[in-house]
Amino acid sequence: MYFLSLTVGATIINWVTIIVTHLKFKAYRQKMGRTTKFPSLWYPAADYFCLAFLCFIVLMMTQMPDMLTAVLIMPVWLAILWCCWRRLSHSPMPTYTRQKP
Repeated sequence: MYFLSLTVGATIINWVTIIVTHLKFKAYRQKMGRTTKFPSLWYPAADYFCLAFLCFIVLMMTQMPDMLTAVLIMPVWLAILWCCWRRLSHSPMPTYTRQKP
């Protein structure tokens, strides 16, 4: 059960990253005055609904003793990743803009 809880925790982290990236991407595109070729349905409400659902899953995981370990490890793991990223990145990530030909 511990392996299952860790994989669920990792999946939640991955999906939160995807959703936050999508929100930032769409906001950037709107700021630049561009639209995407394939618009997402119910943006941004669907993204916020998904984030709320993932928070609900984490809340439910805190109610199960076998899953509590993963919930406690998630912030520690994210802190470790952030510290490694800060240590290894010497400059901010470059922003690439595609120039029109």
